Amino acid sequence: MDLQGKFTDKDIASDLLSDLKEMLLGYHMATVESASPNVRNTFMNSHDDYMKEQRELWETMYSKGWYQIAGQAQQPGYHSPQGRM
Repeated sequence: MDLQGKFTDKDIASDLLSDLKEMLLGYHMATVESASPNVRNTFMNSHDDYMKEQRELWETMYSKGWYQIAGQAQQPGYHSPQGRM
């Protein structure tokens, strides 16, 4: 939050990233536990779509300095692994 108690873009992006991670866990569990191949494929497709969205948001946050990677200080010159997913 900023000094006036308003949510910043970083706050909103961080909250959305957290929500996407939680949602992905649910889709993963639903995919694993699906008895029907059609239902399983539906969950897998949704999971994959949300994975792409999560990655795009993460890359945006990382590029703005809003997301720090643990241990990154020991790895100078680290750059986001673009296009690996």
